[in-house]
Amino acid sequence: MKRLLPCLALLPLCLAPAARADVKLPSVIGSHMVLQRDKPVVIWGWADTDEPVTVTLGDASVSTKADSSKKWKVTLPAMKADGKAHKVTVKGKNTIELEDVLVGEVWLGSGQSNMEWPLSATQRAKEAIADAKHPQIRLFHVPKTQTPKPADDVKASWKECSPETVGNFSAVLYYFGARIHDELKVPVGLINSSWGGSAIEPWTVGEKTSGQMYNGMIAPVQPFAVRGILWYQGESNVANGLKYTEKMGALIKGWRKVWGQDLPFGFVQIAPFSGYKADALPPLWEAQVASLKVPGTGMAVITDLVDNIKDIHPQNKKDVGGRLALWALAKVYDKKDLVYSGPLYKGMKVEGSKVRLEFAHVGGGLKSRDGKPLTEFEVAGDDGKFVPAEATIDGRRGGAGQGRGEAGGGALRLAEHGQPEPDEQGGPAGLALPDRELDRWHRGVVPTRRIGFSGRLLSPPADLASAGRVIDLAGGKPGVRRPVVQNHSPRRHKVGRGRRGSAALRCSAESLAPLTRGQRGRNARRPRKPVLRPGPRHERRPHQRRELDLQAPLRVHLARPPAC
Repeated sequence: MKRLLPCLALLPLCLAPAARADVKLPSVIGSHMVLQRDKPVVIWGWADTDEPVTVTLGDASVSTKADSSKKWKVTLPAMKADGKAHKVTVKGKNTIELEDVLVGEVWLGSGQSNMEWPLSATQRAKEAIADAKHPQIRLFHVPKTQTPKPADDVKASWKECSPETVGNFSAVLYYFGARIHDELKVPVGLINSSWGGSAIEPWTVGEKTSGQMYNGMIAPVQPFAVRGILWYQGESNVANGLKYTEKMGALIKGWRKVWGQDLPFGFVQIAPFSGYKADALPPLWEAQVASLKVPGTGMAVITDLVDNIKDIHPQNKKDVGGRLALWALAKVYDKKDLVYSGPLYKGMKVEGSKVRLEFAHVGGGLKSRDGKPLTEFEVAGDDGKFVPAEATIDGRRGGAGQGRGEAGGGALRLAEHGQPEPDEQGGPAGLALPDRELDRWHRGVVPTRRIGFSGRLLSPPADLASAGRVIDLAGGKPGVRRPVVQNHSPRRHKVGRGRRGSAALRCSAESLAPLTRGQRGRNARRPRKPVLRPGPRHERRPHQRRELDLQAPLRVHLARPPAC
C-alpha cells in the first residue's frame, strides 16, 4: 500500500490539464496566413462550453462564447489589402497571437494529379524554384486525407513562398498565384487540396452525403474566406463522357452552397493523352465545354501544351496557371482590354461547296501558330468516315480558310480523335492569336466539337453567342439550354429547348437545303439515313441531309465575325 501512495498522489496532477481546455484554432487560421480582402473575416475554433472568447484584429474586436459542442465562431469586418503584416489575438482562458498576417487574394485549388503536380517536376523547374522569392505569396498544402464525415482540422500550416518551400507545392497554383500577385500588387494566399488519381465523386458534397476527400480535405478549411476555386480534374472520369457535365454541375453547386456564395470557378480542359481508349476523350471535352453554361465559370484550353502525347502529365504548368490567371484577371477582377481566351467556335455557313467557320475571341485575327498550314481539320461524307481536310486562312475577313476533303460533305471536325500530335514547338498546329501576349501564353486551339452541316448539327443562334461571352456561355445564356431546330422546313421552323450535355450544336433554318413538296409536311416520310453524331434522344430520327458536290473542293473558311 505504501508503494501506491506516490502514484495516488500524482494522479490529481496528471488529470489537472484535462480540467481546462485551451482555446484552439484550426490550422488554416495561423501565422503567415492571407485573409481575403473585401470580405468579412471569419475566425473559428474550440474552447470549453460557455468559455468567453475574444478575437482582435487591428482596431476590430469581437467576443463570443463556446457552445455546447465546444465550438465558437466570430466574424470581423472586411479589410483592404495594404501590404502590411497584421496581428490576430485570440483570448480565452489562454491567449493565442498570430503573427505576420496579410490581407489580399486567396484561391483554393483542387483536383487530381495535374493540380497536385509539384513545381520541382515541371519544365525549367530549377530556374523557377530559384526565382520563387515571393514573401507576399503564402502557401497552404492540405495533406491527403479521407474521412467518413466532415473533419474539423488538418495537419498543415501557412508558409512563405520561397525556394525552400515551393518545390513540392502545386505548380499550377504557384504560377497562377505569381501572375495574380504580379498584376494586382497584393498579397496572395494559395490553398492546395488535391489528390492524384482521384475521381470527381469523392470531392462532391450533396444534400445528404459528401465524398470522403471533400470531408477530409475541403471541409476543414471552411468557412475560410476565399476569392474563388480552381479545378484541374477529369482524367479519371474520361469514361463518363457527356455525363461529366452533370458531375461538374453538382460539384460547383455543392461547394458554392457550403461557402454560402457563388464563388468564381475556373477549370482546365484536360490535355490529349494516347492512353485513353479510342474516341473516349472528345465527349469529356464536350462535357467540360458544356460546364461553362454554369454562371461564373471559366475554362483554360491546354490542347497545345502537350510535350509528350504518351504522358498524361504535361510538363508545361506555367502556361496552364497563366491561362487560368488571365481568365481570373478578365472575369473576376474585371481587367479591361485583356485577351483571355483563344478562338472559340461561334458559327458556320455553307456557301455552295464552301464551308465558312466563325470564331469569337480572335484578337486581331487568326493565324497559324507556326506559320505552317493548319492541321487537324477533318471532313466526312455520308459514310461517316473522316479524312484530313486542308484549311487556310482568308485574310479578307480577318481570318478564313480553304481546303479540300475527298469525302465531301456531312460533317467537319477539329482534333476530335483526342490525340492531336504536338508539333516541334510543343503543340498541335492549330489556331493562334497574333497578339504578342497571346502568342507567348496561348496557342489558342478551338475546343473540340463536331460541326455538322447535315441539316441538324450546326451553330447556336448569333444572339446567344455574342462576343466576349462565349467563354462563359459556350453558345448559350446562363442556365439556358441550346436551341435546336425541330422542323426541317426552311420556311416553317420552331425553336425548342435541347437537353443539357448535347453532343453537338444544331443548325439554323437558313443553312438547310430546300426540301421537296412532299417532305414539307409535319408527318412527311423522311429518308432513312443515320445521323453521324445524334443529339438527345428526342432528336435521334432520320432527316434530310444537305448534299455537297463530293468532287468539288471543300472550302473551310475560318472567319472573324464582325461582332467580335
